[in-house]
Amino acid sequence: GRGACTRCGDNVQYAPRQLGLTEPRIYISDLLAHTQYTFEIQAVNGVTDQSPFSPQFASVNITTNQAAPSAVSIMHQVSRTVDSITLSWSQPDQPNGVILDYELQYYEKELSEYNATAIKSPTNTVTVQGLKAGAIYVFQVRARTVAGYGRYSGKMYFQTMTEAEYQTSIQEKLPLIIGSSAAGLVFLIAVVVIAIVCNRRGFERADSEYTDKLQHYTSGHMTPGMKIYIDPFTYEDPNEAVREFAKEIDISCVKIEQVIGAGEFGEVCSGHLKLPGKREIFVAIKTLKSGYTEKQRRDFLSEASIMGQ
Repeated sequence: GRGACTRCGDNVQYAPRQLGLTEPRIYISDLLAHTQYTFEIQAVNGVTDQSPFSPQFASVNITTNQAAPSAVSIMHQVSRTVDSITLSWSQPDQPNGVILDYELQYYEKELSEYNATAIKSPTNTVTVQGLKAGAIYVFQVRARTVAGYGRYSGKMYFQTMTEAEYQTSIQEKLPLIIGSSAAGLVFLIAVVVIAIVCNRRGFERADSEYTDKLQHYTSGHMTPGMKIYIDPFTYEDPNEAVREFAKEIDISCVKIEQVIGAGEFGEVCSGHLKLPGKREIFVAIKTLKSGYTEKQRRDFLSEASIMGQ
């Protein structure tokens, strides 16, 4: 591989053997494809171990050819409608070269594999259209390098929406759309109010830290592009900004249902929120991926406080 050289694992086979060779040739198998190897050949005699000098050896660099990739192991549904399904999958664990494209084959579960339709995709996401409503389909995918196609993945089953499910989902999204429109109107009114207040000379200071900071950011003449929210980076600890502007929700109230995209910090999911005493609503959920850095955590919390405002 690239970078620092590491010793080959025990899976590599040497014929007739690795040590004690009497013939000037060897057959080495079970190497990785599309990988650079360095082989060192050293002649050994009865006094080699007694020598105070480093052993002398010949070095040979060889790069193995590209090979067909290993099978794709994970595939998941990104979204679905009554007549389409959008799927995404991971790259094979062993690409064994540059992935040129993928081939997805699918067929209705009720029919045989001989009825499969194949489509090619240059990326690891594809939308399959023209499907039957409420039908279960079998999907398999395989990757291709210059060495050819790898094996198909295991069979994975996904179902299109029924007409009833589609109608229900539209009704669930309606409050979200209305809520977004209302929020936009409130935001516009807030901007107008702040502009009016800032143009008054007698701006009355309130006691809260929020008002102090808001006055700091909006004092003087409003210029295009000026922030009309409090920048969370003015807080030494982003947790403080989150506590002031966002509301913590118990994880048991949130139900994550499916991944709908990738954000800057992690996956974006859709799901439902059910607060005590309130009806369940359809929501989007932003997540922070595991293995995050401290800077990513701070940026994530800062974004939460901006969205809270």
